[in-house]
Amino acid sequence: CWGSIGSRKWSEKDMVKYREEEKPVNIYSPWIGNKYEKLKILAVGINMNQYGGTDAQDLLVNGAKSQLSKGRRKIDFGSKNYSGTFYFHRVPAYATIFLEKHGIIEEKRINNFPIGKDVANAFNYIALTNSVKCSPRGENGKPGSEMWRNCLSYILKEEVIALAPKIVLIFGISQNYNYFKEHVLDKVISDKGMGNRIRYGKGIVNGVELGFFGIPHPTSRGGNAVKIFNYLNKIIKERDCC
Repeated sequence: CWGSIGSRKWSEKDMVKYREEEKPVNIYSPWIGNKYEKLKILAVGINMNQYGGTDAQDLLVNGAKSQLSKGRRKIDFGSKNYSGTFYFHRVPAYATIFLEKHGIIEEKRINNFPIGKDVANAFNYIALTNSVKCSPRGENGKPGSEMWRNCLSYILKEEVIALAPKIVLIFGISQNYNYFKEHVLDKVISDKGMGNRIRYGKGIVNGVELGFFGIPHPTSRGGNAVKIFNYLNKIIKERDCC
C-alpha cells in the first residue's frame, strides 16, 4: 500500500533479507464496537508503531478495556520495555463526550475525566483505525509522504466509505489532520479551530456528510493534558458541530 519498498530497485535476495530481518507486519482490520451504529464515531490514529497483524487492533482494544475499567489511564499492555500510552485512554474518553451529549450515559467525572467504566464502555460505540497501515521496523516505519498519500487515498478512504461515520476524531492536528482532508474527504465544507488546540469542521465523502475533529495526539508534547479534554467538551456541547 506504500511506495517506500516498491520504489526501490531491490533484488529478490534483498527482499528476502528484508523480510527476515525487518519482519514487516501485516495490515490489520479496524476495531468496530458492537454498538458502533448508534453514533458512528470513527477514531483515526497515525500508525501502529512497529506492531500489527490482522487482529492487532482488536487485541489492543480488548487489552486496554480491562485496564480502563479498573481506572487506569496509562495502558502498558504488559510489555517490560514499554512504559505505556495514554492514547488508548484518551480515544474512548473523548468519545464519552458524544455519549453524554446524546443521552446514552450520564456525565460522571473523577479528576476531570470520565469514570473508568464509562471510558472502557465507550469503545463499544466507536470504530478505531490508523491512517498509515503498515509499520515496518526501524527507520522504514516512519511515515513518509508516499505512505501518507497512498494509505489514506487507497485504504483509509475505503474504510471511511464502508463505515460511513457521522463523526471522525483525527489524532494529530498537523500531518494526520491535513492529509485526511486532502486524501480522504471529497469536499471540505468548513474548517474551524480553537487556536492551535482543537480543529473541527464538516466534509463530504462519497456523497455523505460527516463532522471531523483534529485533536492533539496523546503522545505529542502536551497532547495528554486535561485541558484538551475540556476544550473538546466545550466545542461539542456548546456548538452545533455534531
